[in-house]
Amino acid sequence: MMKKSLLIVGMLLFVVSGVHASLTFLPESDYVSGVSTYDTGAGYIYVEYAVYDTSIQDLEGYDGDQQYVYAYQVLNFSSVDIAAIAILGFDPMAVTSDSLDVSDELDTEVLTAGMDATALLDTEDVEALYVFDGGAVVAGETSWFLLMYSDYDWVKGSYEINPSDTDIAVPGQEPDDGTETDNTVPEPATLALLLGGGLLSLKRKK
Repeated sequence: MMKKSLLIVGMLLFVVSGVHASLTFLPESDYVSGVSTYDTGAGYIYVEYAVYDTSIQDLEGYDGDQQYVYAYQVLNFSSVDIAAIAILGFDPMAVTSDSLDVSDELDTEVLTAGMDATALLDTEDVEALYVFDGGAVVAGETSWFLLMYSDYDWVKGSYEINPSDTDIAVPGQEPDDGTETDNTVPEPATLALLLGGGLLSLKRKK
């Protein structure tokens, strides 16, 4: 029943277009949110993302000191297993290993289960790597909420899944000093993957 419901959600998400696509699982954001979707050739994978500015929005379940909470949600409606997701493009000063989390603490009445992960910060390649525990996010399943905490405002970043990438919001802009910055909400895009022989398997790091 759960898988059937998720499939229906996925079909609904596919027909949603435009910059301000509504979130399905993540709590609504008063600041920045979006849905990125692409075709694996064997179905669709969606990544919902949202940035919460805790100075203007009370985010239930969050008791940290950082101003911004970055949340990502992976929904798999393809037959391709997702072993990991890497969040790329953020300022290396904006995130530390202590400010990465995999959590279900965000307030929601919709999502009650999902694939857990191990969060790793790769400082050499500047990526936050979430390796899914127990194998992978398989068809019809979702991830837990993948969180970053930062005092840095968002900039356009990207993510990589097994592998593929597209624009999403990541921390990287220095704290507001009154200067103007072009950080327009990125428009969700449907990207066709050229798999060329298969997807890269990411082994879980100990």
